Amino acid sequence: MEKDLQARHDFLAAAIEATGAGTWRWNVLTGEAAFNEHWAGILGYTLAELAPVSVQTWLDLAHPQDMKNTEDLLHKHFLGALDLYDCEYRMRHKNGSWVWVYDRGRVVEWRDGKPLVMTGIQTDITPRKQTEKELDKMRLRLIETEKLASLGEMAIGVAHEINQPLDAIALVLATFRKMTAKKILTEEALENGMKDIDAAIKRMTRAIYHVRTYARQQSLAFDLIDLPGNIEATLNFKGEQWTAHKVELVKAVEPGLPMIKGNPYQLEQVWSNLVANAFDAMDEKEKLLRNGKLVFPSYGKKLEIMVSRPAGGDMVLVTFSDNGIGMTAAQRMNALEPFVTTKADGKGTGLGLAISNGIIERHNGKCEIESREGWGTVIKICFPVAV
Repeated sequence: MEKDLQARHDFLAAAIEATGAGTWRWNVLTGEAAFNEHWAGILGYTLAELAPVSVQTWLDLAHPQDMKNTEDLLHKHFLGALDLYDCEYRMRHKNGSWVWVYDRGRVVEWRDGKPLVMTGIQTDITPRKQTEKELDKMRLRLIETEKLASLGEMAIGVAHEINQPLDAIALVLATFRKMTAKKILTEEALENGMKDIDAAIKRMTRAIYHVRTYARQQSLAFDLIDLPGNIEATLNFKGEQWTAHKVELVKAVEPGLPMIKGNPYQLEQVWSNLVANAFDAMDEKEKLLRNGKLVFPSYGKKLEIMVSRPAGGDMVLVTFSDNGIGMTAAQRMNALEPFVTTKADGKGTGLGLAISNGIIERHNGKCEIESREGWGTVIKICFPVAV
């Protein structure tokens, strides 16, 4: 039995020696402690240099900021809440630097239900911690790169948003010039034109405000978002436009919807783009019908917005349905690509849907388009529920 016990002891000692792990044994009651040479070597010492050793030796070398967590874990192990004491912390090396160690042990002897002797091993994990630090730096650089890309995309979106009111202002000014040249510029025409200019300026101001706020918020910060509330904020901002375009708005929101994670400014950009596209599509259909260039039924302009949770799943679905001009099969296939306009006259930058789709994908969402020429367009957007 003695030979068998010695053989097992020798095997265990050889295994520990091969791993280069430091070992320790601590009498919790007296404070006496024993360490092997590997334990001292991790910190750049020999045991002789640290003699006489005790638990105070360990306390003197451990980083004071890490001791609170270490004490908490030891206490939980002593109470039986943890099977093992398992901890990572820093210790001061002989050269003055801090070494990260992984410490693991357990109570092996108890007296009257209280811990008496504890033993364990300690390994140097400094290289792993340095790798983790470098990975964190790389992640931060990647985030900064994504922020710049996202901000650039937002700038394109704002340019797209500003382009339409600028066109409206240019049209009013051109009309003023013609009427002035013919000396037929009336006060009523002047007042109506100024109202159009004022509305366009407000729209541009809102777009500029968005990009400034967007940049200030670092654009990629995600928060918990009430999706119906986020959509409502955009619809309220466009309040005057519903009357100007004579569009009927129908909303349906399923009660008790869960939150999603996202950036409110980016999502507002999506809803703003979709509403603007719906207005354009319905105005275009009305114009073609009025001029006799299109034969399709007209039931007035209507935009339906629905927010629901399909079958109680892990997604929230937003549906935008308009009864505008719709898209051809080719337009529908390429609608989410940049610089591909869905307007029948070929005008427009073709960026609204592409920018919106980019934002949706950044939110781990998915966008699908159903459309038929002359009958309108349905855009379905799914976002994952916040976990």
